[in-house]
Amino acid sequence: MAGITAPPPSGAIGAGDVFSISRGGHLSVIYSFGAGLDGGNPAAKLLSDGSGTFYSTTYNNGAHGWGTVFSVTSEAASMWFIRSPAVPMAVTRQPV
Repeated sequence: MAGITAPPPSGAIGAGDVFSISRGGHLSVIYSFGAGLDGGNPAAKLLSDGSGTFYSTTYNNGAHGWGTVFSVTSEAASMWFIRSPAVPMAVTRQPV
């Protein structure tokens, strides 16, 4: 199982984390957002593709300051930043 932490400040520098919980109940931080190009403040629950990769968004920061769309594997093998929109996602109402 995986999830995110969101504001109020959470994570290593207060910009949020992605975490996993093992079947045995062990909690692990998969990724801590740095509030820079990687985005900050995860904004939506994680969506799973069923094979261990999760997708979500951050609320702010990123290349243009409007957040990021990212994917991460549950084993923290990879973290990918798919998109950093040039305008707010809530204003565009376009699929990302």
